[in-house]
Amino acid sequence: MKKLILLSSIGLFLYSCSGNQTNTKDTLATTPQEEKVGPPKKMTFEEALAYTSDKRIPVIIEGYVQTSVISNFTATTQSVNFYGHRNQTTGKYLYTSMPIGNGKNRMKQLPKEYHASDVSIMDKSGKQIGANQRVRVTGTLYAIESYSKKKDYTVYLDDITTIEYVDEVKEDYAAMNLPTLNSKDAKLDKNYDKAFKIEGKLEVPMFVLIDNETTVDIITGNNEKISLKVVTGTGESQIEELKENWSPADVKIKNTNGGKVNLSKKVTVYGTLSLDGLHVEQIVQ
Repeated sequence: MKKLILLSSIGLFLYSCSGNQTNTKDTLATTPQEEKVGPPKKMTFEEALAYTSDKRIPVIIEGYVQTSVISNFTATTQSVNFYGHRNQTTGKYLYTSMPIGNGKNRMKQLPKEYHASDVSIMDKSGKQIGANQRVRVTGTLYAIESYSKKKDYTVYLDDITTIEYVDEVKEDYAAMNLPTLNSKDAKLDKNYDKAFKIEGKLEVPMFVLIDNETTVDIITGNNEKISLKVVTGTGESQIEELKENWSPADVKIKNTNGGKVNLSKKVTVYGTLSLDGLHVEQIVQ
């Protein structure tokens, strides 16, 4: 289990978590400017990420809740990462303070040792929602510039009043014309948090790391081996959890249509690059 420091208003607590590691920004001490309250503005996730003002504005945004290694909490909120794509666990996100509690428009507070599967949210209609499910939230958006790096902003989403489950949106990654990742580019810091695609055959290594994500290799046409992180689960573009003493016959990876991936045939994977590999968001075969 990975260790994290959970910061609260009453002190420091050491928690354990299996979520994806993220870097905290040096912006938490800055107070955003108050803005005149008006009707919430509907924004795409990309528009929200591009927001660079410290003026607080009411917004409506759709995205996906994921846990993080470093999480702040108060008596009424707990921070999570809010991403723009299903299965996304790294890259750019909105630093989001979810209201905690047991009623509607609330998330249950996470236990001291938690996985993504511990995320439990009740939306405005009483529907239970977990991590990696698409939701529409109404809250307040603002951005703070880093002290140490100009034009580097952390975008915050808080004062959430409404959480609503919405149907999944199937994204056409092929239309994004993403660059193809090779083993050399996968090691360059400048490529981290950027989206790529890779074509090749999937292979599960003998010694595999299993957590919220499972380590999988992809062998490209140039016989390069690149490490992937595939969300552990039973949904589309995910891998079912491997049990102790597993064999190749136990490997079950689903493609973007929900069918089982044939490991003897090529796939195209799309995802976001991080230090530990490409975090997969979609597998097409």
